[in-house]
Amino acid sequence: MGGDNPPYNFEKMEEKRMGIDMKAFMKPELKDRGTMEFPGIERYKDAKGNVIPFIIKRLSMKEIKEIRNNYKTKEVYRDKRNGDRPIIGNNGQVAVINDYDGDSAGLEIMVEAFVQPKLDDPELMEYYGVHDRLDMPNIIFPDKDDFKYADDCLMEACGLASKKNDKETVEEIKKMMSGEGDDENSFDWMWAHVLWQKKGLRMEEYAMMERNVRLAYIASEELAIKAPLNADERLARGFLKKK
Repeated sequence: MGGDNPPYNFEKMEEKRMGIDMKAFMKPELKDRGTMEFPGIERYKDAKGNVIPFIIKRLSMKEIKEIRNNYKTKEVYRDKRNGDRPIIGNNGQVAVINDYDGDSAGLEIMVEAFVQPKLDDPELMEYYGVHDRLDMPNIIFPDKDDFKYADDCLMEACGLASKKNDKETVEEIKKMMSGEGDDENSFDWMWAHVLWQKKGLRMEEYAMMERNVRLAYIASEELAIKAPLNADERLARGFLKKK
C-alpha cells in the first residue's frame, strides 16, 4: 500500500544528486586540534639536565576570537561642544571608538594555550606570589628573547604565524613612517594596520570612516617614537581639543 512507503528524505536525495558526501567534511582534528611540541629553552631543565620541551594547545580560531572579544570595548564618540551628544556620521550611524587591549588578549591566549609549562598552575602561581594569571607569561619568560621565542611557538601552533618576512615588514613600515612614497596612502595604510593590531578595528571599517573620525582614532594613540608630529597628527590633536 502507498501508506507503507517510507517518507522521502529530500535532503538526502539532493545530497546524492550533487554527489556530496558530508562525511568528507567530518574531520576529528577539527573537533580537537590537539597539541604541538617545540624545543624548550635552556632556563628550564629536568632532573637529568635535559631541556624541557614546550607543549602548546592548538587553539581554534573560534577560541582565539572569543578571547579577543573579551578585550574589546566600544565607546560612543561625543561632541563636547554640544552637550556631550553622540556624533552622527554621514551614514546616519553613531560614531564609536572601538578599543582593543591587544596586549592582555595576547597574554590570555598564551596562558590558555600553554600546556607545558602550564602557566596558570596554582602551585606555580603560589610559588611566585602571583594572583593574576596574565602576569605569569612575563614571569616564566622574563627575557625578551625567551618571551619572543615562546610567543613564536604559540603563533605557529595556533596557525597565527605571519607568512611575511619580519625584516620585510619592518622595512616597509619604516619606509612609510619616514614619509616615502604616497604620503596620504602611506599614512592611511600605516594607521589602518596599527588600529587593527591595537584596537581590533577592521581595515574595511577604517576605510569607510569619515576623515575626522579617522583622525580621532589616530589621535587617541601615542606613537612609540620621538619623531615630531606630522601634519595629520597635529590636525587630529587640534580636532580633539576643539571637541
